[in-house]
Amino acid sequence: MHQSPLDAHSAASLPDALAAAAATAEEALEATKAMKAQHGKAAAFQEKTVGLQDAGATVAYLLIRSKAEFVGRA
Repeated sequence: MHQSPLDAHSAASLPDALAAAAATAEEALEATKAMKAQHGKAAAFQEKTVGLQDAGATVAYLLIRSKAEFVGRA
């Protein structure tokens, strides 16, 4: 069974868990650059989207990172 990188942080503090989530989200965002868009407006450009990061993944990463930064300041 696949273990999520966040599983290791299940007993961690909220700031630590959010920092781990942000790191994982950043890795996932980078992985989208190798993918070809298949849905949404970007799907019309298929091969031209390879090498570009996914817009939805970018937003998700920014939200998670912002939460991690906010909680880390408390």
